[in-house]
Amino acid sequence: MREQLRLDCRAKRDAIPVEERTRLNQLICQRAALLLTELSQPPGLVAVYRKFQSEADLDSLIAKRTDLTWAYPKVVDHDLVFYRASSDEDFTKGKFGIWEPLENRCAPVSLNECAVIFVPGIAFDRRGGRLGTGRGFYDRALAHYRGIKVGVAFGCQVVDFDLPLASHDVYMDYLIAEDYTLFPLEKKRD
Repeated sequence: MREQLRLDCRAKRDAIPVEERTRLNQLICQRAALLLTELSQPPGLVAVYRKFQSEADLDSLIAKRTDLTWAYPKVVDHDLVFYRASSDEDFTKGKFGIWEPLENRCAPVSLNECAVIFVPGIAFDRRGGRLGTGRGFYDRALAHYRGIKVGVAFGCQVVDFDLPLASHDVYMDYLIAEDYTLFPLEKKRD
């Protein structure tokens, strides 16, 4: 069931026309910016991702919030390691075709130094559940993370039922889509 959900949600996301995706990305970035301003303490260092394929794109948020420092993930063996990066010259395509920070140009940071992390996914539920690509990179990285976890998705990736998650899957604290920001109150299954 998990693999079929991944296929279905990825197909829905891929089917969004490019012009519409651009419009939806702007709405998602506006919601993300609002969330960052509503936090009780300014975040300072924020973990974020570079979009891959048809994922929601946070580049306009990053461009507007020059007051923040941004950390990006790089796949190292079976884990994500985060690095501060500030320009396109700081990135190269990694082994999965995802733009990753260059180790020789960027300083590594502990993920727990980041007050907030924006997390992509294939599918999300309204209780904060997240289904990723199946490789577990984010679940491992977030297992001991103490900051605010924000799932980022298009509305078509958000399901109205509880995702079939495993015990190691990490729940989000917030979920941002183009039409709403959710603060999942109940993260654990009964």
